Amino acid sequence: MPQGYQLRRQAFDDDRNLGEHSRDVREALDTIPRFIYRTFERYYAEPMIIGNLTEEPLTIVLERVVNLNAAETPVLCGSMVHYVWKPQLGGARVTSIDGLTPSTSVKYRFVFRLSFAPAVGV
Repeated sequence: MPQGYQLRRQAFDDDRNLGEHSRDVREALDTIPRFIYRTFERYYAEPMIIGNLTEEPLTIVLERVVNLNAAETPVLCGSMVHYVWKPQLGGARVTSIDGLTPSTSVKYRFVFRLSFAPAVGV
């Protein structure tokens, strides 16, 4: 789970300016949104759980989908993922993906990008 961008803490006894610069860099990195990617190979079913999350994502986007039965054939669907945060299930419950219909005959590889709030701000 993304915890923010970490810099090793350093004590700069010799150079106060270098210590201040290091803190400034860390503060800047803490304002950047965090991302993780999750890849699944499965049949598309509704609902579908993206689990092992300890924090609610701001967004979930389908970055790539491949039909594993015919990898060179494009899968025509959008990237919009509708989901509901279900912490009791350990993650996000995907209720639909734009343009896909549930199937037990076509197995897909899904690559999702999950974005999370910056460590500070929002």
